[in-house]
Parts: sequence; structure tokens; C-alpha cells
Amino acid sequence: MVHLIGPKASSGSNAKAGIGAANGLNAVPLTPMALASQLLGHLTASTSVTVGSPVYVAGEPAYQLLVAPKGAASSTIRHIEVAIGTSGPLTGVPLQVAIYAKGQASPALQLGFTGQLQPGPPAQGELTFTPPPGATVITRTLGSGSSGVAGTSPFAPLAKLFGPVNPVGPAGSAKVTKSGKGWATVVSAPSGQLLGSVAAGPLSALTRVVTVHGQQGRLFSTELLNVLIMQSGRVYSGFVSPSALEAAASANT
Repeated sequence: MVHLIGPKASSGSNAKAGIGAANGLNAVPLTPMALASQLLGHLTASTSVTVGSPVYVAGEPAYQLLVAPKGAASSTIRHIEVAIGTSGPLTGVPLQVAIYAKGQASPALQLGFTGQLQPGPPAQGELTFTPPPGATVITRTLGSGSSGVAGTSPFAPLAKLFGPVNPVGPAGSAKVTKSGKGWATVVSAPSGQLLGSVAAGPLSALTRVVTVHGQQGRLFSTELLNVLIMQSGRVYSGFVSPSALEAAASANT
């Protein structure tokens, strides 16, 4: 059993809303506020922002910000919907974030509040938890860097799928590179251990073999995230189409 302790609230607008935002892109987005802050905090000229129809989230009225790629044909993201509260203490607070992939009617990823929201600190009784008899409790503090939850590697999510990923060269210098811009960005890093674990493990059924510039690789594909693992041990990933990853890999061979 793991006991997670959230970061302390600041005195800024996030504390006023009673919701702590994640600190930086590598923190874990535990709330719609945190995820929305990450998304909206990195808007560029390649992004279109419009206002959608009014909605209700967890019984609370909200308006929608529609965030979409502009001029990024290879991006897998169609648009992102951010529902912003419009009533009482929830005014201006992101209540729900939904990410839609191209060609899909339902969100590929959605994070939001459900039930009935009650702004303000919860009753003390709701914060008390007694572990069951015989349980071993491991306490981790989010954002401390040692919790194993908030990582610093852009490939941290891949560890859960493919095993360890270490984008650091023999001399200890990072070899993470980027190509493309904005929504069409491809991130690449070396990982010799990764290819073997995918080829020999049960996840081989979730990948398909592709040939790029005369070299074989394995492609893990979802509606949003695509990952290309080349035989050389280099990994390419991004919220882009498989062809964009193959183009990046071809340019690097």
C-alpha cells in the first residue's frame, strides 16, 4: 500500500481555489487545474484557442476553451477541451480537461471532477484513513523527486509499458533530442535495453515491425501517442503520426 502526500498549497490563485497545481511539465497532473496549467502555459503561435458551448461539470456551470493545433498535419491531437468554472469560488478554475484524437468522437484522455463539488477544505474525517490489518504502508511525497511518481525524463511514461528507459550516454551526458515544432514535435533518445525487452517480451504483440531507411524497428501505436523503437536502440516518440516518427528516424540514420 502506498500513501501519497500532496505538495503544500501556495498563497497564489491555486491556493484560493483549493487545488494545488503541478510544478512544471514533469510533475504529475493530479487535478484538472494542474493539467490545464501545463497545456495552457505552453501555447504558441501554432495553437488555436476558441470558446466552445457552455457545459456542466460535476453539477457546476462552465464554459469551454477549445485548444487545437494549427498547421500541424502530423499531430494526432484534434483538439483539447478545457472546462472553466463560472460560478462562485470555482470561477476561473479548470474543472475538466479532455483530449480528442483525430478521427475519434470520444476523448482519448479525460481528467475531470465527478459527483458534486463542494469548494473549501474537506471535513477532517474524510482525510483519515486506517490501513487494514497486516498492510505495509510506504509513504511518498509528491514532487519531492524521490517518490518515484514525479520523474524528470520525458520517457518516464514508457517505463511502465516497455521497461527501463535511460536517455543518458556513457559519459553521463543527456542525449535527448527534438525535431519538429509545436504540436508536431518528436522526442528521441537512445535506449539499448528497450528494444530487446519489447522484441522478447509479451508486449511484442502490441507492436508491429516497420522498416525505416533499410533498418528494422518496432512501432507501438495508439490514438494519441506513438513510439518507434529502432534496431539501433534509439527511441522516437510524440503525439504525432507514425509516418512523422519514421521521417525523424530516417533523417537520423
